[in-house]
Amino acid sequence: MYGNPQPISTIMPLGGFVFPPTGWIQFYKGSRTTGYKPETISAGPYLMRNIGLINNKLNREIKYVPDVGKDCWNIADKWGDCEDIALYKRKFLSDEGLVPFGAMTMAVCYVNDRVFKNRGHAVLLIEGTTGTWVLDNQTRGIQRWNELPYKWVARERMGGFWWKEILG
Repeated sequence: MYGNPQPISTIMPLGGFVFPPTGWIQFYKGSRTTGYKPETISAGPYLMRNIGLINNKLNREIKYVPDVGKDCWNIADKWGDCEDIALYKRKFLSDEGLVPFGAMTMAVCYVNDRVFKNRGHAVLLIEGTTGTWVLDNQTRGIQRWNELPYKWVARERMGGFWWKEILG
């Protein structure tokens, strides 16, 4: 599943530039988000399986606690909401040398759960040779973006400050 070369449809199609989430702008003021080199990892089965195991481990360790009121983006420590957990995963994978920072971006989408329809949600994406992979605090392992029942909205543009619309 993880290492087989995939058709181009597993790479997330992007449209025009869009305004990023307000919380993201506040979080990334003065950060290293601009100017890093966009990268694609060699997404072999061993690496992707390990990333899936790490995703599961961090999902168990970090308690999901939603923001109250204003949406604030922070790197989770022991608790946080979806984007806080995704930002922690990004930092962890980069700091451990498993995935280069330039191969990871944040994305926002809408999900349907037991309580809400079209609830806003954020995830971490990894750009790999076998497609665009999603690390989500609501799922086990990792999946390609087009294997999830989400309505995709936008993602960070690799290597820069701006966000792009997701087509598809």
